[in-house]
Amino acid sequence: MNKSADRSKTLGAGLCSKRSALGGGISVNISGKAPLTGIGVLACVAVAGLLVFFLIPKRDRNAPSPIVRPTTLPTAPKDPSTLPAGSTTEEMKTEVVEVAGGLVENLLGDANAMALAAGLYDTLGKSAESTECWRKCLKISPNRADACSQLGWAAVKRGEYEQAAVILRRAVALDAGMTGAHHALACALMSLGEHDEAISNFEKEIEIAPRAVQSHYMLAQALQQLGRYKAAERSYQAVLGIQPNNKNALYGLMTVLMRLGKKTQAAEHRRRYAELTSTGLKTLIKDGESYDDRGAMRELLISAHIQAGNTYARARSGDRAEKHWRRAFAIEPGNVPSRLALAGWLQTVGRPSEALEICKELTTVQPNNGAHWINVGFLHAKMSQSQEAEKALRTAVRVDPKNPRTHSTLAILFLRGRRNSSEARRLAHKAVTLDPSAANYALLGRAHLANGDKALAKAAMRRAVEKDPANSKYRQILQAIQGGR
Repeated sequence: MNKSADRSKTLGAGLCSKRSALGGGISVNISGKAPLTGIGVLACVAVAGLLVFFLIPKRDRNAPSPIVRPTTLPTAPKDPSTLPAGSTTEEMKTEVVEVAGGLVENLLGDANAMALAAGLYDTLGKSAESTECWRKCLKISPNRADACSQLGWAAVKRGEYEQAAVILRRAVALDAGMTGAHHALACALMSLGEHDEAISNFEKEIEIAPRAVQSHYMLAQALQQLGRYKAAERSYQAVLGIQPNNKNALYGLMTVLMRLGKKTQAAEHRRRYAELTSTGLKTLIKDGESYDDRGAMRELLISAHIQAGNTYARARSGDRAEKHWRRAFAIEPGNVPSRLALAGWLQTVGRPSEALEICKELTTVQPNNGAHWINVGFLHAKMSQSQEAEKALRTAVRVDPKNPRTHSTLAILFLRGRRNSSEARRLAHKAVTLDPSAANYALLGRAHLANGDKALAKAAMRRAVEKDPANSKYRQILQAIQGGR
């Protein structure tokens, strides 16, 4: 089982949902669709509560691993001069340990905190500490499949295969679609000599993660051991289809081809294997020379602080959350997720002016990102600074004209202020053109009403109801328009 250096996809934190920025929350969906708006009778009122959202995509890897890193982070600079003064790899590693230890100390009854601490410890190779945190996590939340998966995988690595099989069977029973659990269970079963069940679980893992190289390879190994050489050949070929230079797969394929009497093909793969072996040492040396250990640890440290901040925020420990987010962008001033998370928190706790300053800073980090300008506009509007809000939202439209949210949010500002109704209609129409969603049709309906055109308002609201028939507010407004109220 191979733990990749890039162990995960994303756990991004931020400010904005797919809701209108002017409706009560700062926008985080950087490339999202038009804002979702709720509408009162004859009026479209954007509604949104500010939350910190966590976007967790499906993971495609073999070994179960809880650590996720924000994909929105800029690539960690390779130049050591960009690192904080005096931050060696060991010092940064110590800081990550302190983050994990703080989670255990401060949030001992929080299963998510224990899971995060376990993942951080595991990334640093501290398996004993990781296992202990997963045990605490499972004690708090007995039905957590990820905790069972991690504890089972730890038992596999310790060679405790029977115990591992018991725990991992529970993991897949709790979450049959979880990446890594079937692979771990199959590895335990292989070691117990239960090849048929192992094969079944490798195949289930591949269904979940079709590019799971290790599962393809281990499946080939199991098939080969059972003398099912044609099937093993297909699995080795699947590995090479994903990783053409996988030497282990080449060697295995060469072996089964010989067993199948395909000597010519076996010889071709033998030559390829020899070529890769001869160049492997040079490549290994070159990769070792170019690997940036400090940069990788720096990325982990930033991610640890962001995720710790998110975890403390969920536990309503705002002071600690703020501390970690600020530390993340102190290490990397251009870091976006940490600033978004902090700005969202500050706005939630009634500190909009501080949130505004952070959002303004983000417009300098990513000046062409409309979501940041929307956030600036929202915060100005929240503080009754209508001119500044309009200026920011006009900038959002200018720098990000293909984002429907920039147009719809400015339209909402105008409609709420009962001004520029014709421009509000033009903006709402543009939003519908870019994203013909129910929310944008509802916004267009409000804009038509503001311009005194009930026929067009009725048509727009009908489209909103068609697209979102479960929305009772849309139906109420349409009925009000039809009734002439």
